[in-house]
Amino acid sequence: MTLESDFERFNGAMSYDKDSGNITWRIWVSSSSSIGSIAGHANKKGYIYIGLGNKIYLAHRVAWLLHYGEWPDKNIDHINGNPSDNRILNLRCVSQSVNMQNLRNPPSHNKSGLMGVSWFTAGSKWRATITIGGKEKHLGYFIDKQEAYETYLEAKRRLHEGCTI
Repeated sequence: MTLESDFERFNGAMSYDKDSGNITWRIWVSSSSSIGSIAGHANKKGYIYIGLGNKIYLAHRVAWLLHYGEWPDKNIDHINGNPSDNRILNLRCVSQSVNMQNLRNPPSHNKSGLMGVSWFTAGSKWRATITIGGKEKHLGYFIDKQEAYETYLEAKRRLHEGCTI
């Protein structure tokens, strides 16, 4: 299927409001989706999924298609970190690396609860680190966990081109 036919198919079935980020149905799809109703459902992480023609699509990618007339060729990043905010001014087409630099929450295995901060048992201090180009860079040891986090954030804003926090 060509990009043009994808656009025509989606544009015929859905309408996109770039200011609200809502995608609504132009057609009747099912008993739970009437004309004018908001398309899709959010998952546990807040990303909205839309079903069309026995396939599931991420709403932010559909928003990009409906606004620009073509599928994005890279990842779509939610600039403000809110995965359900699909306003076009909140979406940018970026590489996976840049997309990962805009994360706002620590991974599930992080015990400090703060990105870039971990407990350094041998020194009994908090350690701040940041990853640049796949390599971890040490930012320092701190008595105060919040100070370690502030140091991490300052480095993130300076060194991660994709960072918007």
